[in-house]
Amino acid sequence: MPVQLAPAGIPAPITAALARTALADLTVAEPRPMTGYSRDKIPHWASQSGQGNSCDTREVALVRDGQDVQRDDRCRATSGPWDHPAEIDR
Repeated sequence: MPVQLAPAGIPAPITAALARTALADLTVAEPRPMTGYSRDKIPHWASQSGQGNSCDTREVALVRDGQDVQRDDRCRATSGPWDHPAEIDR
């Protein structure tokens, strides 16, 4: 499936139907032990400067996608409603 680039170089979103078709083609692996796994080894939540005290990408996305999100002094979301995209699409 070719990816079209949006003007800013970001891939254009695909339709829900195309996403479902692509997901249906995936093979699900059998469960395996998670020996050696540590979330600390994967620094995937990058810090977001200008977002307040120790906010990372996850917290910024939660605030962006939620409504009236409340955060604690460490920037963690403590309350707020979020809509699941799959529910919105139905």
